Amino acid sequence: MSEPAPQSLFYRQMATQLGAGVPVNEALAALLQQSQPRFFRESLTAVSASVLRGDSLNRAMAACPRHFTAFHLAMVAAGERSGDLVLALRRLAEHLEEEQSFRREIRRELFSSKLTMAFALLFWPVVLARFAGNPVLLVLVGVLPLLLFGLLLLVGAVLPRLSGRSTLWEDRLICGLPVLGRTASLIWQTHFARNLSFLYHAGISLPEAVRWSCDASGNAYLAGRTRVCAVRLDRGEGLAGALESVGLLDPVMVTMLKTGEKTGNFEEVLDKAAEHFRLMTGVALHQLKAALGLAAVLSVGLCVGLIMVAAYA
Repeated sequence: MSEPAPQSLFYRQMATQLGAGVPVNEALAALLQQSQPRFFRESLTAVSASVLRGDSLNRAMAACPRHFTAFHLAMVAAGERSGDLVLALRRLAEHLEEEQSFRREIRRELFSSKLTMAFALLFWPVVLARFAGNPVLLVLVGVLPLLLFGLLLLVGAVLPRLSGRSTLWEDRLICGLPVLGRTASLIWQTHFARNLSFLYHAGISLPEAVRWSCDASGNAYLAGRTRVCAVRLDRGEGLAGALESVGLLDPVMVTMLKTGEKTGNFEEVLDKAAEHFRLMTGVALHQLKAALGLAAVLSVGLCVGLIMVAAYA
């Protein structure tokens, strides 16, 4: 098993120390005394020095964008604003650990298929030369397997970004893809519901909680489109109606939010919505990985089969 990412370990250790009553500056000093990767120690040293000068943890981290993204900063700022920084740091650690586990699982499942197809494609130049005079077989044997291999590499590169660090254009592209876009939306809605529940429980006003939740949910494209509903909340509209007008959330979440508004049990409904989408995300990822594995096997089989036909024709 691979080592945890330095950021997730940092958030986990900070949450443990702050939960025990250790001040932020002393917690950072203690972490600096431990063994840290060199590239991360530099940022951690800068954060510690900034906190000693009187800056908040969020502001200190903002000066090190290489290791602390806007997603991290939004969660830490929300924790500081709500007075429950420990819970915010724990949720950050959990999010990064889930992301790392997801990436590791995808790489493991794709490795054998990529290796097998790469080995099969070693014979590709020989097959191309053999069928150079037959355009139909040249396309089947020479181009189609290469396209399938390229598609496998592309999907393998996109999958880990469903819940990881990515840019606005990458998020927009992923959300527009069939199957992958649906999975990315489920992951984002899970984080959005969990973050909104945390902020609402902490006493943050609903419009501001929605803004913070959008920024801290890990998808810049969906966050940007959903964030506009906070303006409708500022005008006094209900959360369910404002989110429904955006047209991005699953009808199940909208229905649950409407029920929460009617019953006044809003926080519990948000927690149940987060759990519902977490389970749906697990199912969607399982189906996606199963389909991807089948496609990889078929691609390898087609490539090897065409090469065998070419060898004995």
